Amino acid sequence: MAAVIFAGGTAVGFATGTQVVPDSGEGERLASVESAALIEDQKLISNSISRSEPALENLSADVLSDQETLGSQFEELNRRREQAAQRESELDAQSEQLEEKLASLKVLEEDLARMHENLRVDGEALEERQAELDKQGEMNSAQLRSVLERESQLVALQQKLAAQSAAASAQDLAETTEAKLDLHVDRSVSRTGSNPALSDVELSAIALQEPTNVDKSFEEGSQPEQFSEAEATESDPAIPNNGPIAEVHFELNSAKLTPGALMRAREAADRLQTMKFSKIRISGHTDTTGNVGRNRALSNARAEAVAEIFVQSGLSRQMIEIVGFGETYDMLPVSTGDGISEPLNRCVGIFVEEIAQSSLQ
Repeated sequence: MAAVIFAGGTAVGFATGTQVVPDSGEGERLASVESAALIEDQKLISNSISRSEPALENLSADVLSDQETLGSQFEELNRRREQAAQRESELDAQSEQLEEKLASLKVLEEDLARMHENLRVDGEALEERQAELDKQGEMNSAQLRSVLERESQLVALQQKLAAQSAAASAQDLAETTEAKLDLHVDRSVSRTGSNPALSDVELSAIALQEPTNVDKSFEEGSQPEQFSEAEATESDPAIPNNGPIAEVHFELNSAKLTPGALMRAREAADRLQTMKFSKIRISGHTDTTGNVGRNRALSNARAEAVAEIFVQSGLSRQMIEIVGFGETYDMLPVSTGDGISEPLNRCVGIFVEEIAQSSLQ
């Protein structure tokens, strides 16, 4: 492309590339050419601009859209900055709380360390105390065993003494009853020359060791009323139909409790302690040898000896009924004729009435 060179407002030549062409009188022509070139360039530029206007409009629209987008993004950015600032403030507050909690935890840790140390010291003290208690416990156990052994010995001794006392009481009762019975029989024989039977009142008084007018009647010479088996049968109370819960046997012509009889009487008392009833009936019997009246008294004495064992075992005397059947035939455990020495009839039967509950298993 050529360029016109002016000097002081007058064209002096034109340049092509880097060379300057001196004016040789063709200034007008060159100016005309230059002007045409400029016009051509303006047309090109105008055409270019015309062609570029849609693109510029599109570009302007894109720029406006981008500006709106950037504005929205800027607003979103500002909102997020505000949220971030708020979150940062919350984090700062949480950080302060955490620092406070850490400080509290540190204090707690120190307290726990002190407590742990105290527990360790207390544990050592407890171990020492436990060792002392174990040692003391061993000593106490030894002492307790010794005391229990002594108590066991004392209980055994008390039981032995109680058994001896019960046996002695029963034997004393039997001996006293037999002595009174023998005394009345001897007096009757000496005064009447016969061996009469005693009345029911006299027999009961002898068995219970209570004074009556029996001796006085003998002293006055009156004859005691003769005792018949028919009268005895009519006045005797009936034996309960449920049968005896136990029987205690005696030796011939005796109301003394042998060791075996004493043991059976106590076993019966223990069983009665586990039962419910309204009455205990102790029925005494003899064999059919000897005098009827004396046998009635002997049967009462035997029943009374067993009743004494029951009372000593804790049973109420008011609930015990004593009945002496003597040698009454239809009341004997083993039915025999007269004058028969049957060991099974020398006994005491133990009955209960109105049982509300069976004995405990």
